[in-house]
Amino acid sequence: MSSPDRWSSPPHQVAVTIDVEWAHPEVLDDILRLLAERNLRATFFCTHAGIVMPRHERALHPNFRRQRNSLLEGRDPDELSRWTDEDFYRFVIRSTQAFCPEAVGVRSHCLFYDSALLPIYRELGLQYESSYFLPLTPGLGPVWKGCDILALPIYYLDYWDLRNQATGFTLAGLHLERPGIKVVGFHPNIVFINAATLEQYLDSKAHYHDPEGLRRLRHSGRGARTLFVELLDYLGSGRLAVSTLAEVNARCRESR
Repeated sequence: MSSPDRWSSPPHQVAVTIDVEWAHPEVLDDILRLLAERNLRATFFCTHAGIVMPRHERALHPNFRRQRNSLLEGRDPDELSRWTDEDFYRFVIRSTQAFCPEAVGVRSHCLFYDSALLPIYRELGLQYESSYFLPLTPGLGPVWKGCDILALPIYYLDYWDLRNQATGFTLAGLHLERPGIKVVGFHPNIVFINAATLEQYLDSKAHYHDPEGLRRLRHSGRGARTLFVELLDYLGSGRLAVSTLAEVNARCRESR
């Protein structure tokens, strides 16, 4: 799936990404601490204002669902009824850019995709998107999607693993030996409670912004947190190249 253009990335490379998902600051700090202890950088797809992380890449995580969308609170319903899909997409992206203006990349909430987004991404200065998920697929690489937008497919997501029980939450289950770039995605709340099943995560939503309540629900066995920590330990050892998605995007554009 790699681009026909020159792609000079190491054949085995990992990009750690975090979908912030409106996490409580203490829960987000937990992720940042785990990364800092191993001197690793990640790409954070940001959902809201106030996320400060100088060492890491901030990218956009816009919510393109109209129902229960906090960005629409207080808007005139008559105005909203006149918006086309493209009007709505521009509003959401610009609203997200307001608190993350340096972002060059985007991953939509719930991995939403519409081909009409590509020209809007370009119009608003975005360069890459990472919303296409191909679970544990070997040989993944960047793909030019049109409108000068680079697609960086996702290799692994913790939420998918909760639903499908695919890896046993083991490092071996990630198959890091497979060729291709591996964009791995984690969510702060899922990691914080060390969820091992979808039911554990769904049950925790009643405490979504309550760190102490979440901590009491932390699973004691193998789960998303144990996998995340083992992955960071492995990457921190230097045995695989690690990049942010902005760095991958920049190398692709330089080599094109």
